[in-house]
Amino acid sequence: MDSWWKRIRIELDRKKWSVVEFERRTGIDRGRLYKYVTGEVEQPRGDAFTRMAKALDVSEWWLRTGEGTRSVRLAVIGQISAGEQWVPLPVGAEGERLIDFDLGSDESIVLEVLGTSMAPAYRNGDLVVCSRKYHNHIDQVDPSQFSRIDCAVMTTDGRGFLKFVVAGRTPGIFTLRSYNPDFQDIEDVELQWIAPVVWIRRSR
Repeated sequence: MDSWWKRIRIELDRKKWSVVEFERRTGIDRGRLYKYVTGEVEQPRGDAFTRMAKALDVSEWWLRTGEGTRSVRLAVIGQISAGEQWVPLPVGAEGERLIDFDLGSDESIVLEVLGTSMAPAYRNGDLVVCSRKYHNHIDQVDPSQFSRIDCAVMTTDGRGFLKFVVAGRTPGIFTLRSYNPDFQDIEDVELQWIAPVVWIRRSR
């Protein structure tokens, strides 16, 4: 199993943070951090693990030992309402909500359901976690794998939807299909990315 300092380096690489940025976010002296990320010390002292884990949005126990779940915290980035269209929330909005979830990937997104237009599949207040795996070479994606899977998508003109994705008339072009007959298909659109739904946190 990798050492704790290797897990720190992996997380810094994932976030594309320098040690200088890590210092800013943890408040730990840069010289100490360099020793941590190069494995020059056996164990950090004091509350260093706590501060580093909080900055990296990972479980302190996982960072120390490599055991358990990584427990990333995902931001709720948009809200789904009528017509299955989702609208991005302002970046850095006051009161931003985070949920704990681990997919082992920083390509995960979370959307919140508003209203009852998507019932019974989704209820008002549900949080929908999607894995944004298909954003490179999207013209080579086989849409048949999504024909019965709910997917969050972003079109090239900036519209977000939660739909089934099926083949369009030409490669790299897609049709967005609803399971709700009240909403028409959106035909032959270009997509920036496709993110299949992997988990739903139900509202209470």
